Amino acid sequence: MQAGRPLSEQVRRCERRWFLETEELARKGDVASMLLLAEMLHREYGCAVGGMERHVRRAHRLVREYLRRKYGLQSLNEAATVGQFGGVDADDLQHALQLYEETRAIGVPSPRPLTTETWPSRQL
Repeated sequence: MQAGRPLSEQVRRCERRWFLETEELARKGDVASMLLLAEMLHREYGCAVGGMERHVRRAHRLVREYLRRKYGLQSLNEAATVGQFGGVDADDLQHALQLYEETRAIGVPSPRPLTTETWPSRQL
């Protein structure tokens, strides 16, 4: 920690660094980082404050991509059947679906069905 800087400024800098590190991992395809980054964007944790609508849209896209990559979901209708198979972390899936619904409820337009598009790295 640098001397002479207020603690609140240091904390913001650490949050920002953590956000950027998580964003980089998500861009590289780390699915856990995708969900964490979506949560950070949704809560405006570590990212620039003031772009809430843009952050929520981005978080929504990340959660959709996370569900597609980790669970192979092409639509949310498939989510109920995923939990019936072994090897699925039900809490993790539930958290992702809850975050999906929260971001959609804030004003994100209904998305097109999940597809196998390439990862839109510039939209992260």
